Order: sequence, then structure tokens, then C-alpha cells
Amino acid sequence: MKISCDLRFKKIFSVLCICILFLGFSLTSIPVSAATETTVSYSITGDGIVGSTVEIAANVSSASNLYGVSWDFIYDTSMLQIQSISAGPLMGTNISKFTSNANGRAYISMSKFTTASPVNGEGTLAIIRARVLKVGTIKINTTPTTSNLNISNLTSCIKLSDDYSNKIAYSYKDSSIITKPISSLTDGKYENTNGNLTYTDNWIKATDSSQHFSNVLDNEVSFSFEGTGVNIHSITANNRGIAKVYIDGIAYDADDYTETVQRKVIFSKTDLPIGKHEVRIVVTNNKNAASTGYYISIDAIEILCNPPVLKSGKYQNTDSNLFYAGSWVQVTDGSQRYSKIENSTLYFSFEGTGFNLTSLVASNRGIAKIYVDGTAYDIDTYSPTVTSKIIFAKDGLPFGKHDVKVVVTNTKNATSTDTYISIAAIEILISPPVLTTGKYENTNSNLIYTGSWVQVADGSQRYSNIVDSAFQFSFEGTGFNLNSLVANNRGIAKVYIDGTSYDVDTYSDVVQRKTIFSKDGLAMGKHTVKVVITNTKNAASSNYYISITSIEILNSSPVLASGMYENTSSDIAYTGSWVKVTDGSQNYSKIENSALYFSFQGTGFNLHSIVANNRGIAKVYVDGVAYDVDTYSPTVERKIVFTKDGLAYGKHNVKILVTNTKNTTSTDTYISIDAVEILVTPPTLSSGKYDNFDPNLIYTGSWTSVAYDSQHFSKTENSTVSFSFEGTGFNLHSLVASNRGIAKLYVDGVAYDVDTYSPTIERKIVFTKDGLTYGKHNVQIVVTCTKNTISTDTYISIDAVEII
Repeated sequence: MKISCDLRFKKIFSVLCICILFLGFSLTSIPVSAATETTVSYSITGDGIVGSTVEIAANVSSASNLYGVSWDFIYDTSMLQIQSISAGPLMGTNISKFTSNANGRAYISMSKFTTASPVNGEGTLAIIRARVLKVGTIKINTTPTTSNLNISNLTSCIKLSDDYSNKIAYSYKDSSIITKPISSLTDGKYENTNGNLTYTDNWIKATDSSQHFSNVLDNEVSFSFEGTGVNIHSITANNRGIAKVYIDGIAYDADDYTETVQRKVIFSKTDLPIGKHEVRIVVTNNKNAASTGYYISIDAIEILCNPPVLKSGKYQNTDSNLFYAGSWVQVTDGSQRYSKIENSTLYFSFEGTGFNLTSLVASNRGIAKIYVDGTAYDIDTYSPTVTSKIIFAKDGLPFGKHDVKVVVTNTKNATSTDTYISIAAIEILISPPVLTTGKYENTNSNLIYTGSWVQVADGSQRYSNIVDSAFQFSFEGTGFNLNSLVANNRGIAKVYIDGTSYDVDTYSDVVQRKTIFSKDGLAMGKHTVKVVITNTKNAASSNYYISITSIEILNSSPVLASGMYENTSSDIAYTGSWVKVTDGSQNYSKIENSALYFSFQGTGFNLHSIVANNRGIAKVYVDGVAYDVDTYSPTVERKIVFTKDGLAYGKHNVKILVTNTKNTTSTDTYISIDAVEILVTPPTLSSGKYDNFDPNLIYTGSWTSVAYDSQHFSKTENSTVSFSFEGTGFNLHSLVASNRGIAKLYVDGVAYDVDTYSPTIERKIVFTKDGLTYGKHNVQIVVTCTKNTISTDTYISIDAVEII
């Protein structure tokens, strides 16, 4: 019975499947209407100004059982430039999607995945984002069939279907975009086809759009611009005439003739006052004698914007040296200017190394595009609360002139309620590169001169007697020397060190090079110096000149020798904000740019820290080379977080900088300093003989080198020479004599006394060690300042080392 029942069920199920399949095929061609009529409409976002962006959204209301959508949009490529085609929120994310855009036809199709539920209700189906290219009317008229699409009228075809692929009938509401010219052109180049150039009748547009041309008397092209100048580009030839160019009513002649066809600027005006200007280019039917015709050609218009160059300092938004183009609103209390009109722009130029842009941020702020010398940065100025803050900082540029544009994009993040951009103030920065120990000639690019200085042709000096001209630099060290060419026409300079001023009289009755100012003993760290021309002098001087020949950066901080130095050592210099733990176990900080400095004599060092789960990333500089050091650990422990060894034996400078950065796992950005361990690790010698001058032999303490005798000698107690080797033993060669003492020689920590006395002077092997296990071994020879009773002194001489 069970078997027959199952078979009966299977037969019934098969019949039902066939019926459902038949019904599915039959229904696909029958349009379905909802109880409430489905309606398609369009919404336009954007003002339609040429050069700006518009969004065309296709919307639906009273949708029922919506499963699939397609949208064809035909457009004039001279009117619009499609930037993106995207699905609207109504269809959700659980969809398959296809988009295309070619030859003036934008297309998108979407359908729900088979496991997804169809859509009901209202919302946006799809969005086309496009840039407006010229003035005119863009029709958005609907047809339900693609065969009816045409550029002159029916430009939009939308198809809707349900979850059985049945077409959904709908009514529709058409729309259009009337594009508008911008009020005036701003900085940039505009092709002859640009919709903001107004041509009178009888101009001919070349088929390749390369130019507009005319030889009809009084034909003209006109435009407005905001800036300081204009270049008119033309395709010149031997049949070109003379145009009359009017700028704000003042006439200029521009001859379009050349013997050969070429693209060139036929007219340039660059010295206009910053602001708005009106231009007309008129066909005159005049020409020079060589020309065969009167044609005037327009290839492109280039607008120039060269605002005054800002110097170091802060400039409020109301400052006349800041140039605003487009549409901006000035708040009556002077606190800000703001705009949300796309492509409205703030221009300024400055001389310095960078700038800060301060804005009044708020919940209705948008995203600005900031160009620094042509490089673009997107800056989101949104904030949930209203506050004045620096929204963009750029420093570290080469000192010189830089050009900045701040452009309103009319875009925002999803949280912001609008797209306003606010300008409160601009601060121009001069931040010289940080110099380290050494001498820098007056021609060095890291020294910054402002005002008026004369560079002597042979590079020996720079000089000035122009009041407030200045010379600036920053350095890391303990002091500096300022070198000058003094003379009887020299004045008094004002030298500022970290804001503290000193008067320096550079007068001398004879011409000579000398150090006119020296400052040492400063706390090890970064310092800023400014030397200012005062145009004052003593009574004997005949003028006010200040001369700069060079500067010398000093570092007289203690030099650490081999050994361990705790975080509390006075030989380690801290700058910024550090906390010293009461038990002295560590110093720690998370304040950005707080730093630790030390110098050492050796081949490397270990940095000891107390690591933990709230530790950040430090920047460690060794002789100017930077390393990122992550001090995070899931558990608290003392460990070496950074090791650098294998440096050439000698003096090295180290800076450890708090960056206030961390990895994603750490809970904070603290940097901890436990101790610094200085290493002296000689290179490993192989088989052979090494003269006492060999750089692989490391001398500490006080030694005298004698080139002609080929030896190093010392009688200073605890002076040492060290080396490592790979082999089974070595010979120590010395210049023995009657004034030689006893050395203590350590081989892998085992000590030997070596008496180097001899009644006669001779070169000989004073110590041999062989039969060691083959491998690496460490040797140190120590001056003991002891001798036998016969010797007249305690000198130890090193001639050579021979590895066996």
C-alpha cells in the first residue's frame, strides 16, 4: 500500500509541474497591472551649470512584485559626460547588475537573485551621474520600447518586470534639464567648443572641433572670467587677419597670421588686477600685408590666476590677498566664507614650506578638493559639532612659491546633511629641514632666505642690508656657530634662538672670515634659528650689511661608551613630555614628537623597553636613517625592542621619536624607555695579517698612532684594542722596547698577562694563542699601566695582528 501511494503522489506531482510550466510560458507575454498604478518619474540633483555635475535619478512609486529593471538613456555627448551609472537603493544589494556606456547610450539592468524577495513600494531605481559640458536642454522623455528611442525626443526607456518575468505596466512623468553657463570662467583651459563661450552668428565650427573660425566683419566671441590674466590660443595660418581683443573695454590688436599652420597663443594678458573681467574677441577684416585673408581662429581660452604671494603668517578669510571665484557668502561677523556651489574656488599663492587651512566645521559640511601645485587631496569637512579647526595641513614642501586651489565639489559623506565648504583662515608656514651635526655653506638648500639677499658669484657669501630680510634654519644638536665675512660696512643682526633674541655686531675694521656668533650648551634636541637684518649699526660702520658664509651645527652632548645606561641616565636627553615612573624603571610618553636623544661611540646599540598591550610605534633614527619600531606586546615584559649593530666603529647619533601611532591590536600609543645598551662588536677577521691601522681593529681610550713607525701606542690605563676573528688562534705583533709595560690580554674572557719589555727596540710577536676550537673568538688587549722593575715606563705598542 505504501508503494502504490508513493507512485500515485509522483504522478500527481508530475502533472502539476507540467501545468505550472505551461502557465509560466503563457503568462510571460501578459502585462500585469497593480491595483494602484505604478508610476515612473525622474528627479534631478544639481544646478546644471556648465562644468558642474548633475544626478539623474529614475524613480518608481506604487511598485508591486518588482523583480527586474532596465534603463536605456540616449544623450548628446556634446552636452553630457557620463561619470557613473549605479543602482538605486530600492532594489537593495541582493541583485545581479550590468552597466554600459558607449556612443551616447547609457544602460543599466538589474534583477533580484532567485532567493530574494521582490520589491514593493516606492524609491529610486537607478542613478546616472554626469558632467554638464555646454548650455542647452537635455530631454528626459519616456518610451517603454527601445525601438522608439531617439536623441531628439524619446531619450529614456525603462522596463519593469515581476518575479515571473512579466512586464509591469506603468505611467510616467517626463523631465528635462536646462543647463546654464557659469557666471565666469576660472583658472584653467577651455576648448573652443565650451558652452560658456558666446559666439555671434556666422562662426564656423571645424568638423573635428579643433577650432571656430570666421572672416565676417564684427563677428565676435565673448566670455567673462575671474583671475589675473588670459591667453587666447589659435590655429594660425597664412590667411589669418588681425582681431581686436577688448578686456574690460580696453582694446588690443592680436595678429592671427603665420606663414605656416600652427597652434599658438596669439594674445596674452597676465598683469590684470585679481577679480572679474569681461572679454570680447572681434573680427575686424584687417590683416597684415603678407596675409591672404581675414580669418580669425579660436582654438582655446586659458584663464590665469596668479594671486599675490603670501608670506609667513596668518591670513583671515576676509584678506584681500585671498581670491574667491564662483559664488561665496561672506558672514557679516567676518568669521568665515562659505559655499556649496560646485566649482566655486579659493585661490592663493605663498612662499614657504606649507600651510594650514582652518575651517568652521559642522554637520552640514561637504568634501573639498584641495590642489597643492597640481596635486589633489580630498578633504571631508564634516563634524557632528560646530567648531573651528585645521581641516588640512601641508608642510615639508621645498621652500619657495607654491600655488593652492580649494574647490567646492558639492559632494559629502553619508552622514552630512549638506555640502557646504567653509573658509576661516590660512596660515603660511616656514619649516626649514632639520640640520644635524656638521658644516653647511651659505648656498645649502636647507637654509631658507626671505626678503632680499645677494648671492656672490663664487658662492663665498650671501649678504643683505634690506631691513627684515631674514635667514632661517632648524637643527638638532646642542648649539651652532654662525660664520660671516666681516668688514667696515657691516651692521648689527638680530639672532633668535627658539624665540630668544641676541644682538650681533658684525662690524670689523678689516675684512676677514670669522665666527660672529656661537651658542652651545643648549638642551639636546630640535632648535629654530632666525637671523634678521635690523638696518642698525655701530657708529664706526659705514653701512648695514649682514653677511652669511656658513653655519656649523654642534653636538657637545655626552658620548656613551660601551655599556648599559638606564632610562634615568643624565647622558640621555629627553624633549617634549615624558613621565618618569617613581621606581625609575622607565620613562614613557604618548605625546607626538616627544623625543629621546643620545650619541655613542661603538658599532651599535640595543633599545630596552617595557612592552605591553597599550604600546605604540616609535620612529628610531640612527644617523638620520629611520626605522619603525612596534613596541606592542599582549603581555607586560622587559625586552629589547630594537637592535642596530654592525655600524662602522665610531660616533653615532640616535633619536627616538613618539609617533602617537599604533597597530590595530594595541589599546594605546605609549612608548616606554627602560635602558640603552651600547655595543662594540668588531668585524670578524679571517686568516691573514692586519696592520695596526686596519679599521677592523677597534681602539678605545687614548692611543697615539705613528704612521712612520707603523704602530699605535698608549700608557693610559684601561685604553683597549679589540678584535674578533674566525680561526684557531692568532699572533700579536708589537714594537718592543725598554719603556714598555705589561698588557692584560683577554681571549674569550680568559685573561693573560703579556710583558712587552725588551732591552732593545725590535718588532716581534709578544703573544701567541693557537689550538683553539675553529670558530669565532673575541680578543681584547687592555693597557694596565703596570711594568716590570727593569722597564722605564708602561707603554703598550700594537704593530699587527695575525690570524692563524
